[in-house]
Amino acid sequence: MPTIQPKNPEELLSDNLLALKSYAERIIVRGDDLTEDEEIDKEFRFREFAEIGDSFNLSERDMVTMMFEGIFHQGPRCDCAECRAGDL
Repeated sequence: MPTIQPKNPEELLSDNLLALKSYAERIIVRGDDLTEDEEIDKEFRFREFAEIGDSFNLSERDMVTMMFEGIFHQGPRCDCAECRAGDL
């Protein structure tokens, strides 16, 4: 019988971050509502993300920055210094 290998903390952090970013974009940018199952999933992922982030000594600010990075800037980047710096 094959055993399922648990994901390492880095993978879990990454998986949860991708899902949380998706939820945040849907809620904040598009104004969508999540289903009840999605709300439960979001809460579970957020707790796990926070626990793993804390174990990596990430500050709350670091975790929030990771979660919301790139969500608010939609569309093509202009040629201003800020947008060019983001391309580095």
